Amino acid sequence: MHEFLIFFWKMLLLKSNPEDIPESKFLLFLVLGLYFLLNVITIALVDFFDKAFLLILLDILLLIVWVYMVLKIFKMQYRLTQTLIALFGTGIFFQLLSIPLRLGIEGAQGGLASFSVLGFFIILLWVTMVYGYLISCAINRSLRVGVLFAASYFILSFQLAAQILSVS
Repeated sequence: MHEFLIFFWKMLLLKSNPEDIPESKFLLFLVLGLYFLLNVITIALVDFFDKAFLLILLDILLLIVWVYMVLKIFKMQYRLTQTLIALFGTGIFFQLLSIPLRLGIEGAQGGLASFSVLGFFIILLWVTMVYGYLISCAINRSLRVGVLFAASYFILSFQLAAQILSVS
């Protein structure tokens, strides 16, 4: 397990590729379960808990469908499991990094709240870069192409979440 943590950390630093991960359904369900659990914890820290389950399920489903479609466009569907393991695995690290920032925003005013918002923005840029890197590796294209696909996913995801949260 320690080796996987180091491997995911290297992905965060753009030093490991998703194709180096074993293609394991067990590992996919393990990281997916952890990703789901951490999402529940993070969303529970804010006021959206009543819609948390729906938001999390849609986020996971959207990421799976989006990745499959991108891989299918480039005829790389056989990399789906490894790519999803990489994305959900790195997503776990990003969730862990965001928890202190969420607590900072919820309980702070002024400078500390601004610092937390800036921290979220930095994490958003980092996660976009990492997801873009992982997608670019999976489809054998440039980092620029991967980042464009990652940014499109995040825009779609944020729009979907905003729609769900705006419905009373």
